[in-house]
Amino acid sequence: MTHKYLGRKFPGDLNIRTEVELMYRIQCAWGKFHQHKLILLNKHVSLRLGLKLFHATVSPTAMFGLASLPHTQRFLHKLDVVQGRMLRSIVGWVRIPDEPSEHTMRTMNQRMEHAACLHPLPSWSNQYFKNQYRLATKVASNQFLGCYYSRCLDAFG
Repeated sequence: MTHKYLGRKFPGDLNIRTEVELMYRIQCAWGKFHQHKLILLNKHVSLRLGLKLFHATVSPTAMFGLASLPHTQRFLHKLDVVQGRMLRSIVGWVRIPDEPSEHTMRTMNQRMEHAACLHPLPSWSNQYFKNQYRLATKVASNQFLGCYYSRCLDAFG
């Protein structure tokens, strides 16, 4: 059983908290991807603009609240796999019948490299580490506690 609170999902069993939250964020990211699918997959919209839209809408949806979760290699790998699948859809995964798979993969890798040149996107695992570092520095500097205590003093002061 899970409970949704402030855009996050919390399971009753804390041993599976990371997995539940990660799967929920991935589900939300796919929902946001499909919400903008007509623009992201449109061949008449420039690839650069599609990547900018992806970075502005889908990436924040996927990363929301993940900095407070512990990570594993599997966790980080799953984030990057989902991002890669979405990006391959945007650049145009095309499988031609009777074409060797090596040729298809070479073509796809060239398209992905071209997309990375047009609008470089950080991997979601890198974004996760940046967000986690940012959260840790705020906690270490007592920024959260300072705001909380100043509000309490103002309220009761």
